[in-house]
Amino acid sequence: MITITEPAQTQIRAYLDGHADDGNHLHMAVRGGGTMNPQYDFGILGGAGHPDDPVVEFDGFTLHVDHASVDFLKEAVVDFVDGGFNITAPHATPPMPPPPTGPVGDKVKQIIDTQINPGIAGHGGFIQLVGIDGETAYVRMGGGCQGCGMAKVTLSQGVVKAIVDQVEEINNVVDITDHASGNNPYHQPSGK
Repeated sequence: MITITEPAQTQIRAYLDGHADDGNHLHMAVRGGGTMNPQYDFGILGGAGHPDDPVVEFDGFTLHVDHASVDFLKEAVVDFVDGGFNITAPHATPPMPPPPTGPVGDKVKQIIDTQINPGIAGHGGFIQLVGIDGETAYVRMGGGCQGCGMAKVTLSQGVVKAIVDQVEEINNVVDITDHASGNNPYHQPSGK
């Protein structure tokens, strides 16, 4: 199920040897599994762990795997490189979809529908294509994205990157959302 390389096992055993009586256990989980940006939890937790968590035995220690993360952590590898743990898990992220096809507007809409909206749906948000003008795609954010303090980050680090990287005809993405009228944003902007 999960491979822990010898350098990583050495580090784990060294830590656990100094903390053997603390009643802690080694635990691994993935948050956001099945999305493009999963986050890994790997470390020592107090207590016995959840009764449904599978336990994997290694030489000198056991690893408790979060029962909700099992499918995402199949074939995962934990290594210790450059002073830190590195986790790769091929099942934690969805396979890359095929490249978009068709006219420019259809390509952009395919990316929004298959790659962007599934990721922001958990926050109650969505993005829609409003139009194409030359090399610019115009989008509108709705639901939890409208008025959200993180909308600019979502746009610049997610939407723009996905569209510009995959649709060669598009070099710019403009958000035309009236964020001031958002009435149910997922993340309230700070008052600073």
